[in-house]
Amino acid sequence: MVCNKRSIQLRHSINRSCLLLFLLVWVGCGPHYSKTRPEILGRQDQSWDQGWRFVLDDPNGAETVDFNDSDWNLVSLPHDWMIQQIPDINASSGTAGGYYPGGVAWYRKRLSLDREQRQRKATLFLDGAYRQATVYVNGHSLGTRDFGYVSRAYDLSRYLHVGPDNLIAIRVDSSVQPMDRWYSGSGLFRHVHLSLHEPLYIPPYGVTVTTPWITDQQAQIKIRTQLHNDTPDLLPCRLVTQVLSPAGKTIAELASEFSLSPGQQDSIEQQTTFDKPQRWDLDYPELYHVESQVYVNKYLIDESETNFGIRTVAFKPQTGFWLNERPVKLKGVCLHHDGGVLGAAVPRAVWKRRLEILKDMGVNAVRLAHNPHAPEVLELCDELGLLVYDELYDKWRMPWQTEEHWSPEETQQYRQSFVERWQRDIDDFIARDRNHPSVMLWSVGNETMEQLKDPNEGIAILKALVGRVHELDPSREVTCAMHPHGEFPSQLIHHLDVVSYNYQTAAMVELQSKYPTYRWIASETKAVQNEAPADWTTVDFSRNSWFAINDGIAGQFIWSGIDYLGESPGWPSRGFPGGLLETTGFKKPHAYFTESLYRDDPMVHVTVMDSQLAQKRSQAESWQDSWYGPALVDHWTFSDDQIKEVYVFTNAEVVELTLNGESLGQRRLSESPDRILRWQVPYQPGTLKAIAYQEDKIVAEHQLQTAGSVHHLELMRDQKVLKANGQDVAHIEITAVDEDGIRVPGFAQPMEVKVTGVGRLLGLDNGDLCDLSPSDIDTRSARHGQILAMIQSETQSGSIKIQVTTDGLPQIELTLKSQSCD
Repeated sequence: MVCNKRSIQLRHSINRSCLLLFLLVWVGCGPHYSKTRPEILGRQDQSWDQGWRFVLDDPNGAETVDFNDSDWNLVSLPHDWMIQQIPDINASSGTAGGYYPGGVAWYRKRLSLDREQRQRKATLFLDGAYRQATVYVNGHSLGTRDFGYVSRAYDLSRYLHVGPDNLIAIRVDSSVQPMDRWYSGSGLFRHVHLSLHEPLYIPPYGVTVTTPWITDQQAQIKIRTQLHNDTPDLLPCRLVTQVLSPAGKTIAELASEFSLSPGQQDSIEQQTTFDKPQRWDLDYPELYHVESQVYVNKYLIDESETNFGIRTVAFKPQTGFWLNERPVKLKGVCLHHDGGVLGAAVPRAVWKRRLEILKDMGVNAVRLAHNPHAPEVLELCDELGLLVYDELYDKWRMPWQTEEHWSPEETQQYRQSFVERWQRDIDDFIARDRNHPSVMLWSVGNETMEQLKDPNEGIAILKALVGRVHELDPSREVTCAMHPHGEFPSQLIHHLDVVSYNYQTAAMVELQSKYPTYRWIASETKAVQNEAPADWTTVDFSRNSWFAINDGIAGQFIWSGIDYLGESPGWPSRGFPGGLLETTGFKKPHAYFTESLYRDDPMVHVTVMDSQLAQKRSQAESWQDSWYGPALVDHWTFSDDQIKEVYVFTNAEVVELTLNGESLGQRRLSESPDRILRWQVPYQPGTLKAIAYQEDKIVAEHQLQTAGSVHHLELMRDQKVLKANGQDVAHIEITAVDEDGIRVPGFAQPMEVKVTGVGRLLGLDNGDLCDLSPSDIDTRSARHGQILAMIQSETQSGSIKIQVTTDGLPQIELTLKSQSCD
């Protein structure tokens, strides 16, 4: 089995070999490096996800070494304790947080150090900790970070000692709710890493790679490496940097010699050119690597590895977005950070499946809204060839709806917190993400309240944020998504590199003639254009925002790509229903309309109006309900003989519809202004089939078949072998089918999933945002005849057995392998 090397990376660099221990011969004693010093371990980077003690409580003294935590739960990270709570209609998070309760929780873990290890520095990395995370080392506070989404590093060294009982304790406080307009999750919901390294070292995110110029024949790269000398000595240093091709071949080696004074921090710049660069692009996301090694005399002190890509990006006033010197229309979706029943602790493999589904639909860009996402999401976008609109904030100093939720003291604390932390947030955000070739645009905010209530304050904040981003990364442009309401156009647009507007696509077209030098992007659009209250008995995409995207607009980002928790239309719904995909990753029927716009290769898909579903949706009272797609289904199983309205989505020239082999006529796409082909079809059981033609040749087909009685369950897995790393995930799609293997859409019985062996049931999701049952159950009702089981590996090799049972049907089994990467 070939295992992909999972970057432990600590987000500033990847250790050259996963958890490899380098034996180094030093020339110093303590920080003086004399020949009397014995051999020691070099940089040791390790995952610190396992073995944490956890309690959802706020006991006095929990930061102290002697505190007894033996009755606390033992958990592994990433860990979102909020998703494990039962939604409560009275929870203070309300519709914003999906009715999940907030609170205070503690995590504790011990670190053993021998005398040699203690002579090194210890750095703890939190990829994310929500919210108001305070880190303690042996009872000493290292400070509190309010913003829960940004990755950060902590130097533990000052308070550590030799022995097995060094205590790392982390308190997270998300008791003030709602803090965000979406489900935040709570706790150490991303990975944690520990690094032991010498006091001469490359700091977190310390290597930056840029490509000042690129041609098809040659490319220049510049590498800036930060170094810290925390010893009391002047050190003669040598930095050796190797540039490796996507195939792993060394294409350049650079060496720089210099001295670092005691306590000095410095940046060493190196540059080179090489021939025939391989571009990072949507279809060929080639990734290069930089290996950095720091020597004192001939002894290796520190090393790291950094990924980067070679590509050009540009936004142009009249022609939109350009990638590698060619215009590319951004076919994007917006994404929040949660994973349905998994909450905010979403494994890499789960995001990989989700992003691959979106990419297969023709999506080429994602807006990571409205906060920094987990580092592995950026890594996946690099690997898959997805462009990223990378966003730091939703609101700035002015929070949203404070008079409804917070006391004046809480509001003032929020405002002061932003003033104190914004520069540190930006510095960490840009440093972590700037080497990702997928990142094409920075965003510093979304629909900020200053835009509506105090534009002058908004301009002042915007200029400060944009200026700081430009200092840290001059190679990319900066935007902020404008609120669709209030003064139009907003005064803030004159202080942006690229103007992003939410839900004002048609108006942006009108502004182009007034501001011919401005660059434009539709940062949020609706997949459908229903208004509240909507008439769900009709399907009309004629006002879809895509039809207003002209050459001068870079593209659009649909809100949203996937259903998410929070921003609920009201109890008992836990989340927002406007995604193209359910939380399971299953496509909604109307998602194929977007797919027909976004995909370049031929496609066709048949859907049918469900009159009962339309009637149910017409009774909705919340504005969020207008974000549902049309009341369409993708089955041909009905209990009546009424005439059915059939809607076909395609990008082909002509589609013919047949029922049980008889033609119901052809429709031409060019004759349908909203790109939907319609038929009125008297219902009869059988096969409804759409055949797509291009230049009189069949290029795509799709059919719906009437299902009989449920006969058995079918399991479909996305992989057979998992990595035995305690993190990998297999997705099992469980479907109730008839004797011929046709999905039975009305099947809604509970399914029980049992997992034995070297794996566990991570989550069981049916995509129903109104399902209030606990997140960690092993039985959940099917929806539309389907359910998704997520199976996570443990750290041992062996077999994982999955058994699925439901009343009245035979039990079905499936076995996966779990295999070590060693």
